[in-house]
Amino acid sequence: LQSSTMSSNLAQDEGGAIANFGVSATVNVTDSTLSGNEAKFFGGGIENFNGRVFITDSTLHMNSSDVEGGGVFNTFSMLNQPVLTVTRSTFSENESGLGGGIFTSEKVDIISSTFVGNRATQGAGVWKEGLELNVTNSTFSGNIAVEEGGGIYNDDFDVTIVSSTFSDNSGGDGGALFNFGTANVTNSILANSVAGGDCDGPESADLFAMGVNFDTDGTCKTAAADSATGDAFNTATAGELNLDVLALNAPGQTMTHALLENS
Repeated sequence: LQSSTMSSNLAQDEGGAIANFGVSATVNVTDSTLSGNEAKFFGGGIENFNGRVFITDSTLHMNSSDVEGGGVFNTFSMLNQPVLTVTRSTFSENESGLGGGIFTSEKVDIISSTFVGNRATQGAGVWKEGLELNVTNSTFSGNIAVEEGGGIYNDDFDVTIVSSTFSDNSGGDGGALFNFGTANVTNSILANSVAGGDCDGPESADLFAMGVNFDTDGTCKTAAADSATGDAFNTATAGELNLDVLALNAPGQTMTHALLENS
């Protein structure tokens, strides 16, 4: 799908715009928009079962599914590689029960992308179980979960967050991150959560912090200390962080929270 739009399509079961099945099945979405598509069960925008999906320089907006994966539903892979890669793309105002932006049980790489205004019961930005989720140079802002995980809900295994910003997200618990498994956070901001605290999850979960990280309520710092990683999270006020409103800041291709003067 190149420089194209798929809008207002409806699937009674799976894959409102695109359904991708099979180990040799590959979808490339580039410079394109999937908006207002709906699936009754899985994958309002894209449903990927055991295939590969690459989303680059694209937008998934206001797609919905009743059960899982408002933007993308990604599951079951026999491939020893990421089966979903999102690069320089925006997921906005997608909605589902689990995973407003993405529901995944397989490997996912999110690079230089923005998740904004997605909604779900759990995991408004991403709901993840199974294999690892890697988030790099990305922004999660204004995502809303009714229960847990405004930004990310990690049901098990590893989430790795590097050089990313989570701000203004909300959930019943864990406005930025709700973690049941292992979360590895490096040089990132998980802060300014509207509801649910910045970080939450059971004491048995592990939060490993490296580099310099910030929260604004101490919940991520406490979780990192409980995981025997010391206080590699720093707690600052919203004024000290001094993040700008979400905007397109050159040379970026997706919206970010710029660091204002004296941040």
